Amino acid sequence: MSKQPRTTSPRRAPDPVEKAITGEFSPDQFAALIENQGQRILWESAAVCPCIQNEATAQANTACPVCFGSGFEYFESRNIRAIATNMERSTDFLIAFGEWAFGKIRLTLRPEHQPGIYDRYTLRDSVMQHAEALRRQGGFDWASFPIAKFKRQLVVQNAGGEDVKRMVEHSVIRLRKMGADPTGLDEGIRDFASVLAGDVLVLGTDFDVTADGRIDWRKGDARGTAPKVGGLYSLAYYHHPRYIITEHTNVIRDAWVSEKRPDPEHTFLPVLIHAALDRGTRPPEAAP
Repeated sequence: MSKQPRTTSPRRAPDPVEKAITGEFSPDQFAALIENQGQRILWESAAVCPCIQNEATAQANTACPVCFGSGFEYFESRNIRAIATNMERSTDFLIAFGEWAFGKIRLTLRPEHQPGIYDRYTLRDSVMQHAEALRRQGGFDWASFPIAKFKRQLVVQNAGGEDVKRMVEHSVIRLRKMGADPTGLDEGIRDFASVLAGDVLVLGTDFDVTADGRIDWRKGDARGTAPKVGGLYSLAYYHHPRYIITEHTNVIRDAWVSEKRPDPEHTFLPVLIHAALDRGTRPPEAAP
């Protein structure tokens, strides 16, 4: 029996379904997705503050003007975009050291935005509420987070009692000062009424909010309604959610890809990180 000649069939182009099964995708398309669909985020790099090397406690100095007691210095603020998913927030009012907000977020970043541990991310277009008690610091006060100023369309009543849609600015929800500051008073002669809650102060009349999110006391000082320096007050306000990287999940992602390339090419892929809601230690740096 004579041998039949061997024949070869032409090579078939890969089916799109088969390509999906192999898991290969275009890094350029994924980067475009992040830029077009991702949220606007302020990214700040973290470095360890040298104040943690004190001999007394080996902990960060709460009076440090660089890290404000967090133990980390933040620098190189950049505006980027990222895909944010799995956002959550829960508050524990009964924890031993006071109220504490727990929350997590998952961020997908472009490969050139590879982060470091403890880097900080602020969602520039999202807002959430926060309430705390503060002591006046000076002419301008920072809260735990910069106060967010934003506008939202609401249905309100006009002078004629009609319901109309208007853009309303939001920032501080409520600010109430103490009746008096009890610091330094002898306990035996302290006036009980003076340590009770005092007046509610009005935004635009007794104080303002600056463009960078601080409380401006100049109007209240002129009217005599602002708390004195060192005085206590409570504050409820909106702020942009801020997160700190707590673990490097898939922070190193690279692969050899061949799509639309004459030869396989080593490429860095988008990275995935998990971050926890920041408890608030200092305001973010101004982005360029």
